[in-house]
Formats: sequence, structure tokens, C-alpha cells
Amino acid sequence: MTVMFGVGATIGSVPPNSQHACVRRVTFKDIKFDYPMKAIYVKTNPGHGTGEIRDIWYENIDINFPIWYGIYIGPQQQKQPGGGGPGCMLYPLGGCETQPLIDVRNITLMNVTSHSGFLPPGIIRGNATNPMTDISLIDVKITGWWKDMGWSFISEYAYGESENSYPDPHLGKETERVFELFTVPNAIMFLQESYALAVKDHTDILGWETLGGVVVWALGMALKGL
Repeated sequence: MTVMFGVGATIGSVPPNSQHACVRRVTFKDIKFDYPMKAIYVKTNPGHGTGEIRDIWYENIDINFPIWYGIYIGPQQQKQPGGGGPGCMLYPLGGCETQPLIDVRNITLMNVTSHSGFLPPGIIRGNATNPMTDISLIDVKITGWWKDMGWSFISEYAYGESENSYPDPHLGKETERVFELFTVPNAIMFLQESYALAVKDHTDILGWETLGGVVVWALGMALKGL
């Protein structure tokens, strides 16, 4: 199956419910995405009660130039038609609250490739009081302009394994923190990484177009935290 300009092979959004919301045992296989907003997309939503997203399998997925994050596992970003929901489409430029009431377990990505795109590799974000577990990335290869910056997934409170995959999402104990973009150490690191990219013989033009549009603004936001 080939999907052009789609919004992904999507689970959710799943809000907690008094009768226990549940999505289990779903497989997506043999899909090619061209210019998707998102491709692999698993999302929770605010609510009250309990729920679970469990035993989800993605295999043989090819992603060409995702417009947003090609891989996104975490809280829904857009608002609902009625105005509810997180409304955090610009994350990580702003906050995006995670969902503690939905168990996210046993999500497998196998033989996934992603080429180019505007944004870094992806998002895997659990909640501090209810982390994601058994998240597996097997033969997942993602490339883009950010590779020479050494950037990876934004991963929070997510446990699992990564096998023969690039970049490493660093699942496990080192995800036990809330990612904050606008800090002085991040601004300094950003300048160092940008310089290292600039002095290389091969420069990704798309990367510099993307960086050029945000670098002054991003540094300004970081310095406001002083």
C-alpha cells in the first residue's frame, strides 16, 4: 500500500474511560508513505478513568520525507473539533502534557526506514507516573539533515530495546526526565553542533534552510531563561 500526504497508520487518540478504553493487537504492515504529516502515530488523549494501548506492531514501513514527525508515540497534539485536547502542535517549542491514565505497552517497530524530512527523528513520550514499557525498535533506520548534528529521538519515560537501529532512541533509565528545549546548555550545544556541521565538506542545504529559520529565535528564547 502507498499513501500520499496521509496522517499516518494511527492508533488513537485514546482517552481514559470509566469503562476502560482499550486498543490491543493491531498490526500495520507493508506501507509506503510519501510526504505524510506523520507516519507511525500512536496517541493518547486527556480524560478520566483508565485505558490501554497494547500489542501494536508496525513492520515493513517506508517513509519518504515526513512533513512532521515520521514516528510519534505520545500525547495527542492537536485540539479536538470542540476545542478540547492538549493543543500543543508546536512541541517542543512549548509544553505538551503526557497522559498517566493510559498504559502504553508492547509497541514494536520492525524494518522501518525514513528518508529526509523537516524535523528530527521522532517522539516517544511516556508519563513519569506511568512510563511506557516494552517499546522495541528493530532495524529502524532514519536519515535526515539532523544526522550531522548528532540529534536523536525526544524520549521521555519510555523503556524497551533498540536493535540495529539509527539513531538510538536511548530507551531506558536515561529517559527518566522531561525534555526541555530552551536551556542555556542546549543553546551552547546547538552552536557547537552547528559549527561542526558547517565545517564539513558536505552540507545538507535543506538542513541549513531549516536551521536558518529558527536559530536566532531559538537562541533568543534560551537566553530569556537566564
